[in-house]
Amino acid sequence: MLTQTATQFRDVNSSTICDVVVGLDFGTSCSKVVLQSPYFADRRAMLVCFGDHGHPINNHLLPTRLFYDAQGNCSLSVSANSFCATGLKLKLLLDSDSAESLSDFMVSPRTLTIAYIALVLRLAKSWFIKTQSSIYGHFSIRWHFNIGIPSPGYDDLKLKELFRSIAIDAWRFSLDDNPVSLAKIWRHLGGDFKLGQKLNIDPGDIQVLPEIIAEVLGYVKSHAREDGLHVLIDIGASTIDISGFTLGDHKGEDRYAFLTSDLAHLGAYKCHQERVRLVKEHLHRWFAHLAGRQDLILPIVSSLSEYFPKLDDFGSNAEREVLDEFYWRCRSLIHRTLKSLRQDRDPRSEKWQIGLPIFLCGGGKYLRIYRQVLDDINEFWKTSMNTQGLDIRNLPRPNDKLVAESLDEQNFDRFAVAYGLSFPYYDVGEIKPPGSIENIVIDPTSKYSHIEMVSKDMV
Repeated sequence: MLTQTATQFRDVNSSTICDVVVGLDFGTSCSKVVLQSPYFADRRAMLVCFGDHGHPINNHLLPTRLFYDAQGNCSLSVSANSFCATGLKLKLLLDSDSAESLSDFMVSPRTLTIAYIALVLRLAKSWFIKTQSSIYGHFSIRWHFNIGIPSPGYDDLKLKELFRSIAIDAWRFSLDDNPVSLAKIWRHLGGDFKLGQKLNIDPGDIQVLPEIIAEVLGYVKSHAREDGLHVLIDIGASTIDISGFTLGDHKGEDRYAFLTSDLAHLGAYKCHQERVRLVKEHLHRWFAHLAGRQDLILPIVSSLSEYFPKLDDFGSNAEREVLDEFYWRCRSLIHRTLKSLRQDRDPRSEKWQIGLPIFLCGGGKYLRIYRQVLDDINEFWKTSMNTQGLDIRNLPRPNDKLVAESLDEQNFDRFAVAYGLSFPYYDVGEIKPPGSIENIVIDPTSKYSHIEMVSKDMV
């Protein structure tokens, strides 16, 4: 277990500085951290291992939950009489300052998030100091810190500032060995408490970046990169985050133009909840039928297992039939993005005629229903929309750059956001949000007038 909270190597008094960027993917179900030295060791990037705090299936995944006691002392480990806060990100996005009283202080999504991220930063920096001294131990470390924000929020200056202020406060509370305290955080936000330790990072080096851009940054920096129109669909635990963007460059600087950005609560855990709800309804009807059977001449089933319906009893196309409403909501969300791109945002793109690149990412992408939605949309757009359909891809893993204890090819995209966030913000490029980009209007007499538009009945 990692307990050291030092932020610099011991016994180092070096004038040689090494920049290290902390990229934090603050997720709904779990968080991931990648540390990168952008100007040393050929951009070496390290996926942080959280040890005993990590999830059993992969200790690079840190559950997004916070334990705290009645005095407000916080931990990432459960203890006797502790409270457990989950859903931190969703609560923060819903209402960051809604507060509940606990003892002589208040608990809010903002204070809980600051405490959680402070503890994550302690773990990440301690892991780095403990495990990387043979490579970085003779440097003085100059820290940078990037945190991601859902892509629809990048047009929201208030939300961006909220995330950045949380990141700065979390860094402050990560710096010493004292317990991270909700009471102190609450008093700090109210101006009644000042931390004694000097901030060891330039506030300008703490930045907020769109998760979607961070997620594709490995692709952008790779040999597989293509300019032009792309769509990225990230399927998380709670939400689907979908964005259409164009990629280009100007004088060597990458340029991203967000054309569409949408978010819906249709993630993998929501799919699970919908499955459970519908299966419970089916079982209720099944058992009601069994309980109501009045024919005493028919033989009673011979074993308990026969009281439960077989999967075949759900129908030959069980997944689609059980999740019909969920399927159509997912399909409508993706179709709406494609419709906007085709009709208003980038109708002239050559990708419509060679196959629109679609990156399917996130921990929930392997659920069959999402791929079925994309396959069906692909067929529709090829046969009915005068396009070559979708070119569905996986994000390439930067094999020569990313150091991890255990990470296979299939799981890389769970860490792609953290990897992208580990680049210095000034190396990312120019990002234009949707609100700054006007629609493209097709002149009926132009050479593009043949483009078939999407009618409202095709959603």
